[in-house]
Amino acid sequence: MIIITPLYKIIITQACNGMVPILFYFAAIVAYPSKLWVKPLWMGAGYLIFTLINVLRILIVVHFVEQKGGRSNFYLAHDIFGNALLMIVGLGLFILFIKQSRLSSS
Repeated sequence: MIIITPLYKIIITQACNGMVPILFYFAAIVAYPSKLWVKPLWMGAGYLIFTLINVLRILIVVHFVEQKGGRSNFYLAHDIFGNALLMIVGLGLFILFIKQSRLSSS
């Protein structure tokens, strides 16, 4: 829980910490046939990128809820935009990993 003022606080539950997309990304990296030394590099980079993007996602949710219409925008900001952002980042990272793996194996 982040308490900004006595009247304003943000509660980030375990489901909102970004670990589920990170673990899916890790599983995809581990399952993909490539050289073993490349996998930890991409997993570490992915963890850092996902962490930064998740902070951005939280800021977007707070902005939409506080500035753009109140709690009625939470679903749109969190479930639609926020989750789409994490999925796009994860898919993009995995595509880059696949392309890099093909280049290093040839």
